[in-house]
Parts: sequence; C-alpha cells; structure tokens
Amino acid sequence: MLHVHRAERADRLVAGLAALLDGPVSDPFAPEVVAVPAKGVERWVTQRLSHVLGARAGGTDGVCADVRFPHPSAVVAEVVARAAGLEPDDDPWDPDRVVWP
Repeated sequence: MLHVHRAERADRLVAGLAALLDGPVSDPFAPEVVAVPAKGVERWVTQRLSHVLGARAGGTDGVCADVRFPHPSAVVAEVVARAAGLEPDDDPWDPDRVVWP
C-alpha cells in the first residue's frame, strides 16, 4: 500500500512514520519502503526511527531494521516497470539501457 505524507517540518513526518511502522505487520519478512532524496536524510531518518522502533517502554534504545530507503526516482521506476508487467531489472526503457553510444 502506498501512503503519502507531507508536513512543513521533517521531524513531524518522521514521528508520523514511526507511529505507522511501530504497529504489527502482516508479513514480518517484507521490508518497508521509505523514499528519501539523499543518503544523509536516510541516516537521519534511520536514527530517528531507532528511538521508537523496538525501543523498550520509556526508552530510546530501539533498532531500525528491515526498512529500504530508495531514491524517489527508483521507487517510480519500479512501480512503472511492474505496472507494465516487467521486472524492474528487465525494463527496456531504463535510462541506463537507452543510452546512446
């Protein structure tokens, strides 16, 4: 399922994301996907989530695990490829495959 959240402050987005990810999941082996624009943002979000996910009551000693942080363009490319009935690695319109020599 796709959830789109927006806010004026990043800390509010991460707090909402932590609340969303903190509940029980139907498939514990399926990774959560959170699109982020840069590695620095990925690291910050991971650190903020680890204060909530898996933490004991009243503590901030949790772990952020089984969460993928792809770039938004990678998420869009994967969704478009799957909608076209292709595997993302086999997409003939992948920009890396359509490069002129």
